[in-house]
Amino acid sequence: MTILYAVNSLCSGGAEAFAARLACEMARKPGTEVHLAVYAGIGDSRGAALAGELKAGGVTFHDFGLHRNPGKIFLPLRYAALIRRIRPDLVHTHLDQTDFFLRAARPLCPDIPFVRTLHSVRFIAALPRFVHRNMALSFDASVACSEFVRQRFAFPDLRPRLSVIPNGIRIEEPEPGSRQTVRKRFGIDDKETVLLMAGSLLPRLGGFPKAHDLVFRALHELPGLSCRLLFAGDASNLCRDYAPEHVRDSRFIFTGIVPDLLPFLSAADLMLAPSRFEGLPLTALEGACQGLPLVCSDIGAFDPFRGTGTRICRAGSVESLKSELACAVSHLPELKTEACKKREWYRQTFSLTATAERYLRLYERLLTLKKK
Repeated sequence: MTILYAVNSLCSGGAEAFAARLACEMARKPGTEVHLAVYAGIGDSRGAALAGELKAGGVTFHDFGLHRNPGKIFLPLRYAALIRRIRPDLVHTHLDQTDFFLRAARPLCPDIPFVRTLHSVRFIAALPRFVHRNMALSFDASVACSEFVRQRFAFPDLRPRLSVIPNGIRIEEPEPGSRQTVRKRFGIDDKETVLLMAGSLLPRLGGFPKAHDLVFRALHELPGLSCRLLFAGDASNLCRDYAPEHVRDSRFIFTGIVPDLLPFLSAADLMLAPSRFEGLPLTALEGACQGLPLVCSDIGAFDPFRGTGTRICRAGSVESLKSELACAVSHLPELKTEACKKREWYRQTFSLTATAERYLRLYERLLTLKKK
């Protein structure tokens, strides 16, 4: 079987990382040839690391190198030419923009099954609503990355067409001593409580999806909370988009984009994910699979994390977040014990290997239907 995966770029985004690692996992299957195509190149150090993983995993990487809009009008033709050249048995797309360009290319490749994965409950506004509906009807299979994404799909009459395959992560163990290494690098004492928040601080889809602004404000209003907070992600817009009085806090450490989150998970005591909207956040999965307790919002994307090792705040509420942060820090030993009890369940449920097997069964079913 030959599979072509497509996503906007290689970068620190969750969907981009998932697509790349799913491609690597599929490349391990005997008799499988895997390609991954992007149109906007490698965006950051995490993207460069993913490109290295693709090469090491035997995945052929294609980059159209289009970072500006004028050249994108020809992308459907370029995708069609790539498909004709490598002759995949199946095409699997990720993210709205890439879905759109491959949908436009599809009439030129009518005999190949097309699959798309929906990673968010929101659509990009640049595409009209009728285009999103057309895409939902035009793919052979549309997959929601969580039950929450299916339930919140913008077109209720089309929700039955969606299947659900939860995103998965590669289960890894941190290098010995990585906790001490990261803490020493940032001047954090081993006895200090470290909170970790991962993801870009950039606004997206009309807001701040990860709710960094709420975390800044909550901790600003909790000056006596003894902790250090590691922000792992793109913070280039920090001074432009966030209130200066909220981000100037000696407890805050901005690491920038990190190629590998695992050492930072090892250094942390608590994971923060009070998001306003999500599909199924990979960083929360990574934290849970390492036995970290979580502070999450009450949106449906976090339903799998509910339990005694997780504190739940109301999405968008600073007061609720303040209360849950204070409670989590003061009851951290108990939370850690409960989170560790559920670690193996997370690892079995959300392993990339299990996710890849479910996708493989979907691919095989579609190819069987095409032959009939």
